[in-house]
Amino acid sequence: MSISPNVPLRRSLTTTKAAPGLRAWIAVVFIVLFLGLVGLGYAGYSVQSRLESTLSKAQDQNKLLTAQLDQANSRLADLKGPIDVTEQKMHMTIGAGQRQERANPFARTSRPLTRNWLSN
Repeated sequence: MSISPNVPLRRSLTTTKAAPGLRAWIAVVFIVLFLGLVGLGYAGYSVQSRLESTLSKAQDQNKLLTAQLDQANSRLADLKGPIDVTEQKMHMTIGAGQRQERANPFARTSRPLTRNWLSN
């Protein structure tokens, strides 16, 4: 009995040749993978360009709406002064306006009764 294991002798350093059909399949697989990566790259680019154009349109719309809002706010500020002066001249207060609103439901319910009474 020897201490060393039985190891077969080395074969020649040449590699075994793959079948020609296998090489063709490997080439086809690499070509398909490459075309898939190219397709994904194109799809990503087209999606990015569409998103950029949509974002540009949204930013333009945002600028337009901001300008319109600023214009409306300036009109409200211009009207606030004359309205305040008118309220001061008429001595109206918020409390008086609320009393008017509370009185309106009573006036609305009593008018149809009066009209019905007059029409009979």
